[in-house]
Amino acid sequence: MPNPIKIAVVTEGFPRVSETFIITHIAALIEAGFDVTVFSTGYNKAEDIHALFKEYNMKSITQYRQNPHIGIKRYFQIPLLFLKNITHWRILLKSFSPRFFGTYALRGYFFYDVLSFITEKKFDIIHSHFGPNASKVGFIRSLGLMKGKHICTFHGHDVTNIKEIKSHYCYQHLKDDLSEAIFVVNYTKKLFAERVKYNYPLLINPVSINTSEIESKSIYRKNIESPLHIVTAGRLIDCKGQIETTQVCIDLINEGYNIYYHLIGTGENKEIIIKLIRRANCSARIILHDSQPHANLIEIVKTCDVHILFGRKDKNEIIDAQGTVVQEAQATGTPVIVSNGGGLPEGMIANQTGIVVPENDTKALKDSILFFYNNPDKIEKMGIEGRRFVEANYSNEVVYSRLFNIYKQVLNE
Repeated sequence: MPNPIKIAVVTEGFPRVSETFIITHIAALIEAGFDVTVFSTGYNKAEDIHALFKEYNMKSITQYRQNPHIGIKRYFQIPLLFLKNITHWRILLKSFSPRFFGTYALRGYFFYDVLSFITEKKFDIIHSHFGPNASKVGFIRSLGLMKGKHICTFHGHDVTNIKEIKSHYCYQHLKDDLSEAIFVVNYTKKLFAERVKYNYPLLINPVSINTSEIESKSIYRKNIESPLHIVTAGRLIDCKGQIETTQVCIDLINEGYNIYYHLIGTGENKEIIIKLIRRANCSARIILHDSQPHANLIEIVKTCDVHILFGRKDKNEIIDAQGTVVQEAQATGTPVIVSNGGGLPEGMIANQTGIVVPENDTKALKDSILFFYNNPDKIEKMGIEGRRFVEANYSNEVVYSRLFNIYKQVLNE
């Protein structure tokens, strides 16, 4: 039998609750028979809650970067680690060159990155998630490490945040290193083409949704007398628009509408939202669920009538690209309301699986909520269409069939 294809998956902290798509990717690779090694900057036990991470024993195939620590302790460790890996002294000396991320390299951080890859020589494919990780891999490969075809999936903020792009030299080191770049939506693909010089193909392949594990709801809101339950799942940050959505829901509640708003997640805007809720005396109608294991999140979404992701650009121009929770909501049979910001409209069908509103237009958001409030029959109709849409375009079978074809294409080049 031929040896299995060796795949390296490069990411940051692994696992992360907000990046279940990486866990799903690795599970799909293992199921397909690939020889998988994961490279990660760190392990957070508090986020080790995804069933697939445990089922496939992913921690055992992951090489975690040694903790560089903060301050003087980092410098004390460097001579010891250098001596321990003295056979690679030429490569390790180069890792302190300011050519590699400037002061990041001078302060020894890139040295710790290089140590993670020092003994790994050859893969068939290196698949980086997020541009900054690919940029580091590109520099590491210039040292003679990590041989193989290099692919990167750009997910969103690594393209929309111009400061991040500039901090990685506009990904110029990837120009002659990447074999393919994959984008989850056309929005980021076009933005990347405008901002970055490249000479490799730009492809589209979204993050998949495991539709086989997400059951569609069987009970829908039937009449206008029943309360309308709205939900938003995601980190409580500016680009998700939860502050604005919360205020709209407060206004509707104060106007006498029988509405409940569920917020799943935590983040820097949590305290602002809590103050809004308390000031309006709406704690019984606006419920904070904090971060949830993925299965719990899906169950909460499934019990609600409408999912809202009112995406908007933050001060760094970061905005959602795909917004996978939009597809997950549709997979449960829940219609969605999204803004026309970023790539969100690409992940649903306007007026068929949900409603698209202009970015930052809270009046349009309010009107869309009232549309579902006054037309409960549309919830079921759009919910059923949403499930069909996701199965046809975002299921694991569809997305990973396309990805594995990309792998074959790259290996045959």
